[in-house]
Amino acid sequence: MSSLISKPGRLLRRIRLARWLHYWVERQFVKGAGFQLATVAALIALISLVGGALVLPVDTEGASLSDMVWWAFLRLSDPGYLGDDQGTWRRVVSTVLTVLGYVVFLGALVAIMTQWLIQQMRRLESGLTPVVARNHLVVLGWNSRTLPIVAEIMGSAGRVSRFLARHRTRRLELVVLSESVTARHAQALRDDPTIGRHAGQVVLRSGTPLLVEDLERVDCMNAAALIIPCGSTGQGLGADMATIKALLSISNHPLARHQPLPYAVAEIRDHRHAMVARRSYRGPLEVVSGNSVISRLMVQNLRNRGLSRVYGELLNHRYGNSFYLREAPHLDGVTFAAAAGRFQRAVLCGVVRGRAGELRPHLNPPDDFALAAGDSLVLVAAHYDDTEPGPARPAPDRRMPLPPLPAAAEAPLRQVLILGWNRNVATLLHELDAYQDVRYQVTVVSKQSARMREAVIEELGLLGRVQLTSIEADYAVESELRAMAPEGFDNVLLASSERLASDEEADARALVACLLLEEVLTGVAAPPQVLLELQDPDNEPLIAGRRAEVVISPLVVAHMIAQVALRRKLRTVYDALFTAGGPELVLRAPADYELSAGRWPFAELQARVRARGELLLGSYRPSDDEGRLNPGRDADIALSPDDRLAVLAGGTL
Repeated sequence: MSSLISKPGRLLRRIRLARWLHYWVERQFVKGAGFQLATVAALIALISLVGGALVLPVDTEGASLSDMVWWAFLRLSDPGYLGDDQGTWRRVVSTVLTVLGYVVFLGALVAIMTQWLIQQMRRLESGLTPVVARNHLVVLGWNSRTLPIVAEIMGSAGRVSRFLARHRTRRLELVVLSESVTARHAQALRDDPTIGRHAGQVVLRSGTPLLVEDLERVDCMNAAALIIPCGSTGQGLGADMATIKALLSISNHPLARHQPLPYAVAEIRDHRHAMVARRSYRGPLEVVSGNSVISRLMVQNLRNRGLSRVYGELLNHRYGNSFYLREAPHLDGVTFAAAAGRFQRAVLCGVVRGRAGELRPHLNPPDDFALAAGDSLVLVAAHYDDTEPGPARPAPDRRMPLPPLPAAAEAPLRQVLILGWNRNVATLLHELDAYQDVRYQVTVVSKQSARMREAVIEELGLLGRVQLTSIEADYAVESELRAMAPEGFDNVLLASSERLASDEEADARALVACLLLEEVLTGVAAPPQVLLELQDPDNEPLIAGRRAEVVISPLVVAHMIAQVALRRKLRTVYDALFTAGGPELVLRAPADYELSAGRWPFAELQARVRARGELLLGSYRPSDDEGRLNPGRDADIALSPDDRLAVLAGGTL
């Protein structure tokens, strides 16, 4: 009976020993190439010892065990010795050793070294090596904003060179921190037409701005500027909460106790979180509210048909004209009117002046406004070199001031149809509510619950002047779209839907709705303005030549973030332009300035517009979408009654 019990016990012990041996070998192999090589070396030594011991009894020359072990090792490592052996047993052992040599000595070593090299290559490609840099630019996160931000920075060659000069750096180095770096990211950089051959200047690193050790990987404490696009961090947190957490992580970096924090530009979605974001960072910080920027821009376009083309040029540094800031200390004490005459290839719009530690923009100031030391001139120009002031010229002839445009006895009513829903729409409604010169009647159509939409609107505050109607319907269905009678509205806005899983789906739905709307409006004598919001700039050519105006949200926000990172004072200019009650870009008919059709010198047009206390930036021809911003003071403009003048109206002081 005892023998029957002992046999299963011995069997279990053998099984357990085999499992332990297998487990031990596995643990050695997972420790890395060094332990793997040591394990293979031990196995080779064991095979050599066994092989030498097997042929020792048949050796006729009186060799020692060490000699036979060496004999066995030579057969393992070099199969060329196989033909030198004599005797059947010696040849059998030698053949077995040679085969094991192919498997263990060559196969295992090559496999281990190959695997080690592949792992090292993958480690290098994954961006885990910490960078060692100084005064570099860091983008913390990869999302829909990141590629446009990098492209905007790469396209702003002149502004980047001045940024580098301020930080005493010769070469731009841009580091992007992404949760996971793959070949797709590198390929996206190479495929971008603006980045292209400059993709080698972009360093990709893996990590999240929520962890201090990942921030050290991009050497954030030695950066000249940090850029935090909204939504670049996840882990179940809200986008704004993640941004604030990233700012806290940087503020509590161990090196922050011994050196100042770098300048940071952070994007948030909800403007109500701006104050919390500022309190979370102890260094210089600019907070950009992406939703507010897009909402204000779309409001400006709803108020002025065709203005999207003007902003499309001003808010894209890669072509056309843009805003520039320039210091001109030698113009101290010069009046605004006299200073404006010194720029032949740029339009002087105002100044940014520091007062009590704060920057304040003065756009479209009076002619007698005196420039002061420390002022930064705000100019619209094609290149920074065009903003160099020329010699003083005789003051232009003063014209009799034009009478103000007749004010309506009652604020006119404008009807706006919004197809689609996102949080930008809620902010947009409150922006419309802030304007006093027009009353708005807005109809919002979406498949989302009307009660839910109204709750989001009430979170931002109650509407006072805007009359709101919420409808639950699918505007991508032609019959339901026709039932809304879009031809009876003054403006139709196709908003990018946040209900869909991706930006690609949202753009596809918006494009389909745009085509359906075009079909519905066919034959309408005076169709409404159609404004289309897209997320992917690659989709803009799909509607080229159609009547819709396009606002690409990521590009607008990316431009502002990139330019504010390179030139902090520009933030005040954008805030002033996009705020109700301040200076505003408008499109006016030539008849508003008593201008007739014909050829006019641009300087003469500027003087005529200035007679009403406004600034002329250029002209716009709706028939061919042609814009002529800042053509030069000596240029002649062929003006037709259908043209519109791009004018900066209002002002801040």
